[in-house]
Amino acid sequence: MILGIDFGMRYIGFALGYSKDLIIPLQAVDTKRDKNHIAIVMDLVRSYPIELIVVGYPHMGNGHKNELKKYIDAFVSIIKEKTKKPVKTWDETLSSFEALNMFKDLPIKPSLKKRVQNKKYHTHALSALIILRSFLSDEKNCIQAKNYIIPSRT
Repeated sequence: MILGIDFGMRYIGFALGYSKDLIIPLQAVDTKRDKNHIAIVMDLVRSYPIELIVVGYPHMGNGHKNELKKYIDAFVSIIKEKTKKPVKTWDETLSSFEALNMFKDLPIKPSLKKRVQNKKYHTHALSALIILRSFLSDEKNCIQAKNYIIPSRT
């Protein structure tokens, strides 16, 4: 099983992947309210048979490191050390935009849709799902991850 993480300065989203066709958004945390997001990762690793962790990583077109990348690098280093699990970074380009568009396509009342869409933590859990789906859709990762997940039959 693979744990997907969408790391943000305010919200961190989590998803679990079994195959590219079976990915579940779990939760997101507000880092202003819950400062111990490393403990949350540790709890998820203890609660599920996590074999690999994939963390979304912003890729800038100009090759420059932005402020968020520094925090993600530190986060990745800490969770590698604490969990003793392999951790990979994966391009998260447009994952939040795609997650917001998923909300727009929901067949629910506009008033409820707006309320759900305004809850940023929902967006980050879906972004974690999108990052994992992208990771698992890449053929070389499916081969590499076959020991970790049930392979897709597509």
